[in-house]
Amino acid sequence: MGFLDKLRGTKYTIRKLLAAGQEAETRSDLEAAFEQYQQAAQLGSADAMVAIGHLYAVKKFRMRQQSNLWDLMRQGIPSFPWNTVTWEEPDYPAALEWYRKAAELDHPLACYLTGCFLCDGTGGSTDIPAGLSHLEKAHRLGIEDAKKMLCLFRDPVPAGLTDAEYEALLSTFTQAVDSGDSSQYELYAQLRGGTEKQLSRLGFILVAARNLQDPKYGLYKYQYTASGIPLIPACTKRANWQSFVRIDLNALPAENTWIAFSSDIDTDFTLGTCHCLKKAGTARYRSPAFGWLGEEKHALLLTPDQIAVPDPAVLDDIIRNFQLLPEEYAAENAAFFTECGEKEYSVEIAAITGSRVDILLRYTIGGSETVAHYFRPELLSLDLS
Repeated sequence: MGFLDKLRGTKYTIRKLLAAGQEAETRSDLEAAFEQYQQAAQLGSADAMVAIGHLYAVKKFRMRQQSNLWDLMRQGIPSFPWNTVTWEEPDYPAALEWYRKAAELDHPLACYLTGCFLCDGTGGSTDIPAGLSHLEKAHRLGIEDAKKMLCLFRDPVPAGLTDAEYEALLSTFTQAVDSGDSSQYELYAQLRGGTEKQLSRLGFILVAARNLQDPKYGLYKYQYTASGIPLIPACTKRANWQSFVRIDLNALPAENTWIAFSSDIDTDFTLGTCHCLKKAGTARYRSPAFGWLGEEKHALLLTPDQIAVPDPAVLDDIIRNFQLLPEEYAAENAAFFTECGEKEYSVEIAAITGSRVDILLRYTIGGSETVAHYFRPELLSLDLS
């Protein structure tokens, strides 16, 4: 038998094995499918290697038992029955191994999936350079979706835009995302090259969309400062039965934006020290129920005020208690407040601009973090004192 005859025979065998594997999958017999695909992979079939990767990553084949025990130990937190959680997840490391084997054979989809896994850290440590290399190869091989992933993970190029130009670009980006226009990925790549002040505005858009569970924005991630502070409108730290809530004033969409603070216990009692923020009135709005908070929120309004600073001794105590970096409290854009809620309670922080309400942060101490259903918040009343 000549070489070509052997090659044709191998291809025929591979096709039979792939068909048998697919037929086994339709019966949900994943072990049998794996055996067929494995034989085809041994004959050099990149398609079979990708199919095995899919068994692990998508089809719930040989799921892995996971636990948060190691994370608790690493953080020095004692493990108890009530804080130790176990769960099952796909065997992403095994999936990545098979995708990489197929990528070495220039399989376009395998190159794409390997690049996504490596860039996102799925199935192992993040390796952005290797991930980008695979994505570039996938794009050369005809995978158009690789282009959008390159926009997400390539190092940003400084945009050199004025704040007004950046705001216009941000508006164009949101329109593209909402309409499903493919230009959104390149627009996001440009937005990632903004200044820290401008990136805070991007963070506002992404966080507000995330808190509405808007899937259209699911791919996009907000950025961080060099010291690791997220460029988002509100973030929190917890210490000694108190919470520190940092507000990034650069993130707010307009000067007449109010910060709305609501809790299931009395807000005047809960709100502690304010820095560069002062009380400005109250508001009522509807948003998804969360923790012990129902749909109707009764919020205390805060507004930026550079004169409203705490006594130096009080500020020193806050810095020490929450182990704050200077960037968290002393930067030009930084404002914060502390809240001293009871042992179990829920908090929601929103931004109100005109009649628009955007949810910036939710957290609960001891209660459920489940949101029953999502809908766009609705402003009911605004009372400025």
